[in-house]
Amino acid sequence: MAYLSKEGRTLIEKRIKEAGGNGVLLDNDKTEAMLTQIEDEARAIDSHARIDEMVDLMRSEIAGRLAV
Repeated sequence: MAYLSKEGRTLIEKRIKEAGGNGVLLDNDKTEAMLTQIEDEARAIDSHARIDEMVDLMRSEIAGRLAV
């Protein structure tokens, strides 16, 4: 949300829901496919946002939460 405001939050919630819910985060291939889709759509929302940084942070957060 810090990168794309409310539109970004809506996008991410929508993609997780369409991918089958939070369980998608347990499957690396599905997570990567979802993140690629989020990245593409985020660029359409705001091509000037730091999308690469956003996706890298998401990957880090997902990995960190799964490691616990």
